[in-house]
Amino acid sequence: MSYSLTILPEKRLALFQFVGEMNVANCRQSFVEYVKHELFRSEYVMLVDTRGVTVAQATFSEIFAAVQSVSSLLRKFDTEALSVVLVRDDVQFGLARVLEQVLDFSSRIRMRVVYTEAEALSCASRPEATLSQWMATEVV
Repeated sequence: MSYSLTILPEKRLALFQFVGEMNVANCRQSFVEYVKHELFRSEYVMLVDTRGVTVAQATFSEIFAAVQSVSSLLRKFDTEALSVVLVRDDVQFGLARVLEQVLDFSSRIRMRVVYTEAEALSCASRPEATLSQWMATEVV
């Protein structure tokens, strides 16, 4: 599995894009990379696009253990933060909802799991209709 992380300060956005096989270790790694990045800001929207994932595998125990292992990094979110997870199927939706429940219990990150770009943009309080429109929008 591979992922890319793009931090766009002018849009107050951290964009995570996953492709191929997705597992807990790589998801954890992407989060650690973001929080340790010099451009990290806890107030940025984290938009996680998993539509390119072909296989998603995780158990509750793995998800719970991964969240516990980054507890010191979760404390860097001193106010509520939004993470919007854009999924393509019910398996991804279910796994993301498990993560949402664990994070709700143990952090200030509030996840929203959605199926469409329109839902993702609405959750992020964006007026654009597509992600490509948001990326193309100039900040004034």
